Amino acid sequence: MSVAARLVNRSSIAATASPHLAQAKRGAIRPYCAGLSIEIISDLESFQSLEQDWNTLLSSNRSNRLAFQSFAWMRSWLKTYLQCTENQAPTVAIVTARVRGQLRLICPFAIRNVLGLTSLTWLGEPASQYGDILTSGDDVSPDLIDATLGFAIDKLQPDTIRLRKVRSDAAIRPWLIAQNAVQSATDEAPYLDFRGAASFEAYCSKYTGKARKNRRRLRRRLEETGPVSTTVLRPGAPARDAIHIGLAFKQAWLIERGLVSSALRDPHMLDLLTNFVSHPDDHAAPFVSIMHCGQTPVSVQFGIIANQRLALYMIAYNPVTEKTGAGVLHIEDTIAYCIENGISELDFLAPNAPYKQAWADAATPVCDYVAPRTLKGRVYARGYLCTTRDVLKTQLQSLPLRIRQSIAKRIQKTI
Repeated sequence: MSVAARLVNRSSIAATASPHLAQAKRGAIRPYCAGLSIEIISDLESFQSLEQDWNTLLSSNRSNRLAFQSFAWMRSWLKTYLQCTENQAPTVAIVTARVRGQLRLICPFAIRNVLGLTSLTWLGEPASQYGDILTSGDDVSPDLIDATLGFAIDKLQPDTIRLRKVRSDAAIRPWLIAQNAVQSATDEAPYLDFRGAASFEAYCSKYTGKARKNRRRLRRRLEETGPVSTTVLRPGAPARDAIHIGLAFKQAWLIERGLVSSALRDPHMLDLLTNFVSHPDDHAAPFVSIMHCGQTPVSVQFGIIANQRLALYMIAYNPVTEKTGAGVLHIEDTIAYCIENGISELDFLAPNAPYKQAWADAATPVCDYVAPRTLKGRVYARGYLCTTRDVLKTQLQSLPLRIRQSIAKRIQKTI
């Protein structure tokens, strides 16, 4: 199902909290402070007015991975999906909390309505990787998070809270645990830590001699076909062209393996990514890298650099040159780029995969959480998300490859 956003006029939901906030639907909200004001924003104009405060909040929090909650990414998502007219479009619900006028918390949410069931989800679904709230850092009290989310849930009245791809170190995770939210899916996100790396050569000394020798052999063989070059592109037309090529590579790869990506099958993904890579941003910079062998593009990468961390969203290589190892060599070049440019972390994101493990220093758990709020929400969460869905996935994966390829070709949108 493709996804579209429907932004309505600014909601009248706004309140200045007294020391005793109202009773929430499930239990009492702990009091926070008299200077707390909470607002739920649903229109683009009000979102745009938050840009400076939003970026200040993003930059002040160095501990959390918030590239996909950055203003630049959210703006591209909203501008892309505002153009959509599909039915069952989610309603944007960006929750902000200010203490004595200072923005302290942003919860980028949306409300989805499917088959008569309303779910509170992350704004940016299904494209975004990692979901979290934005806080001003360690000084944000759990009581502020509790008061803000409790107020929002009381006003929005979702049947279920379904928040996907939450890291184990996410700011919202303690609140989800306190709500007895259930993990409906688990995974890991491998990453490379470049802190303390004196040079590319010094960092790569941790890999086995056999692995390094194999990559040198692959590069020599590829160079026999033509000159090999890797270019990190500035935002603009060349970056957009590279995204188009990379998505075509990735979708061909998925179909060949009989796989379906909920994000990449969205017909608006190309528009979202090309919109994002069209503009530079000081807080969440687009990263687009393309490797050529001669005049032929053999690998494309896309990611977001925020707070000196690269979230590598897409790694796609030319199916025609798969056996050349271009994808492996491109990762090696990206490691060199990160170290040379002071990037402290390269995050492969979820899902975990053997090729990512071969490069990574460690992995962070990533989970989907669901917390039902009504009877039909409990039926949906426990009857489908936590049981039936896994059975269906297992049955699909057990089908012969040819059948899965046919299904993937029908479902996966091709560029």
